[in-house]
Amino acid sequence: MLNGNDRVDFDASAIEQMMDSYVSSGKSAGMLTLVSIRGQIEHLSCRGLADIASQRPIREDTLFRIYSMTKPITSAALLTLMREAGGDVIGVDWRIHLDEAWAKVGHDVAVQGNLDPVALFAPLHEIERRVEDILRRAGGRSGHIFNLGHGILPGTPVEHVAAAVDYVHKLSQR
Repeated sequence: MLNGNDRVDFDASAIEQMMDSYVSSGKSAGMLTLVSIRGQIEHLSCRGLADIASQRPIREDTLFRIYSMTKPITSAALLTLMREAGGDVIGVDWRIHLDEAWAKVGHDVAVQGNLDPVALFAPLHEIERRVEDILRRAGGRSGHIFNLGHGILPGTPVEHVAAAVDYVHKLSQR
């Protein structure tokens, strides 16, 4: 066990080699590693892509969504049942893209959703990118109600919420 006076010799070369191997072999589109020792960052490195489709690289401020895949699969199946139940408006969270939701429920039903509330902690350019993606998926259809997947989280910067609202207004006018 280390005490507060022990020095740790840290060599990140094995981590760098593993990252390079996984990304170059296609096992991972991209990754970010961080090693912290006693509260000090000893290693921080990014490799590969955060978004393959847009070729957006992973950066130190990239947000990652880590969750079980059972929820979106179950939610997609439930959308069909919700449509059969006859709702006029169906709400989805950020795990189901709007275009996928409308494909399941039909375009005559309004869809409410679906910004991940954690995204409001991101830099403003990332919030704008996410708002733009959601509105692009809405495709200008009437019946889209833009909202957060599960409300505003404690500690969310108020200026980021205001910026998201401004982006929705600005990008909806195109």
